[in-house]
Amino acid sequence: MNVPVWMTILVAGVSGLASAMLTAILSPLLTSRLQLRNWRRQRVFELKYEAFQSAIDAITAYAADAMDAGLQSNKPKYGGLTRAVEMRPETAAKMDSARGLVSAFFSEQTYQFYDEAIRANISFETIPNTDFEAAKNRAFAAMAQELGLRVQ
Repeated sequence: MNVPVWMTILVAGVSGLASAMLTAILSPLLTSRLQLRNWRRQRVFELKYEAFQSAIDAITAYAADAMDAGLQSNKPKYGGLTRAVEMRPETAAKMDSARGLVSAFFSEQTYQFYDEAIRANISFETIPNTDFEAAKNRAFAAMAQELGLRVQ
């Protein structure tokens, strides 16, 4: 069966035009969806990393305050009670902020490790503070593991 040349040209033109239109429409949509998905994953990682940094800053500030002889020797009393570890208001704010961030961005188990670290006994009487150091290291390792920064 002989197909006229004009019919072949018409079919080729229509199929080429349809292909070009689909490519012009689908390609940007597909590309933007992939970019959005990658951006969201990257943003979540950045937020979790900021929470990780906040937790490190809070725990190290807490440890510094706990080992500050001047701060620990002048503990104020509140209704006859004193804190086990006296800390500066900035340290308390860092710890509170970090607690919320770790709770929001990390698993419950990782949050428990962080909570154990900030509740661990640290003082001049318990130097070298092995309980605190072990709890702190567990918390940091769990956060790093969730971030994919540590391979076990």
